[in-house]
Amino acid sequence: MSEITGKLRPIVEQFVSDLEAAFRRSVLDALAATIAGESRAARPSAPSAPVRRAAASTAPAKKASKPGVRVRRSAADLERVEQRIVDYVRKNPGKRGEEIKKALGLTTALWTRPLSRLVERRALIAKGVKRATTYTAK
Repeated sequence: MSEITGKLRPIVEQFVSDLEAAFRRSVLDALAATIAGESRAARPSAPSAPVRRAAASTAPAKKASKPGVRVRRSAADLERVEQRIVDYVRKNPGKRGEEIKKALGLTTALWTRPLSRLVERRALIAKGVKRATTYTAK
């Protein structure tokens, strides 16, 4: 095992040294750009993590000021979605959540809160577990 360690140690040390040098150059370049008054947009930057965006709502909602920022839905918006869900379930009792969401064109983000409110208020009866849950209207 010490033979492998002896061969790997110089490779790892060189890698760490190169990495430190690259990091220092990057920091110095950023500092020089800041001092020179360059804008952040003018400098290349590392790609950021993907932003999860809220899906388009079937109910009208206010536009977010920034992309990727979720918009708080009003009580009226939630009630409209709830009413659509109840109407559909009354006409189609025993359907699973996936089927209801697909039929109404709702995303999971738009579906979860109104559904939990309906079940909590006992406007809908849920039977089953997880994806096998079926819904009927009271």
